[in-house]
Amino acid sequence: MVQTIRKWIDETGNRITTDDIAAVIDSSYSRTHNVLHMRNSPFTLSQFIRICGLFGKNPSTETFKIIKQSKEADGMEAAMSDEEYDALGTFMDEMTTAAETYMNTIKSINASSPRKPQSRD
Repeated sequence: MVQTIRKWIDETGNRITTDDIAAVIDSSYSRTHNVLHMRNSPFTLSQFIRICGLFGKNPSTETFKIIKQSKEADGMEAAMSDEEYDALGTFMDEMTTAAETYMNTIKSINASSPRKPQSRD
């Protein structure tokens, strides 16, 4: 995943920066930089979805590419037919849409809910 994101950064001519990525995933520059240099735990799926959006990429398509590259690197042959891959792709698109809707709903709720101070008993 990190290699893919770094490739996208290079493809933009570094117009999209580590700061841009950190902002879109609500993370610090330091943590984002460390993940991009494989010095920290990887991005979460929700972060990857947001990063895909930043670069104008389809998260389902990109996830498939990563899985395919991983299998090829491991010397594994395709275990599914083209029809099965298409069906899985449709499912992943629907799951991505559901995840994005959920994240947007949570953000909307959090933005509209007044914060109550927590008591320290």
